[in-house]
Amino acid sequence: MEVKEKKTVIVTHLLLEDLEESSLISESLKKLDVEVIPHRSLNDLWKGLLESPSSMVLVDIRLMNSNGKLFLDHPYIKNGETEVVIFHREDDYPLLKMVNPVMVFDFLPESVTYDTFTFHTVSKLKKILTAEKKALASLAEVQHLEARLKMSQKETLKVQQSFCQKLKFNAFCEIFWGESNSNNNFLDC
Repeated sequence: MEVKEKKTVIVTHLLLEDLEESSLISESLKKLDVEVIPHRSLNDLWKGLLESPSSMVLVDIRLMNSNGKLFLDHPYIKNGETEVVIFHREDDYPLLKMVNPVMVFDFLPESVTYDTFTFHTVSKLKKILTAEKKALASLAEVQHLEARLKMSQKETLKVQQSFCQKLKFNAFCEIFWGESNSNNNFLDC
């Protein structure tokens, strides 16, 4: 009997300046069964990420800094728990040069339709999440096997010790019976 794997649910926090672009991208993501959590400010996004961690954050490059708060300083972004996709327009290229590409999963340029982009980004993210899930399952299996190995080693050691005790007893018995058969008194042994 085959066991079906649990479907990977992707949750995305979305922060865009343009509400029209935001709704287009949301619709495109929802077509791919991605749960979208929209935000209106960086502070709102910051709190939302802490309350409900997600697989991905799609953020407008123009909203990455607000009131002295830097988006890339968020703990989930810094430690790589959440993938970052940056939305940008043509006139945002000077801002893009200031972003460290290592911290960014993907870039989303302004477009008429976002279906193709979101499909590729979500597919790439699903592959990564599936690989992580398999790695965690493999790690759990290795830990289980290590525990079984330790238990087997302990049992083997107990059996060896018991066997050694029996060998010593058998050696004693052989000496005893050998002496008793040669008409020596047991106390003389």
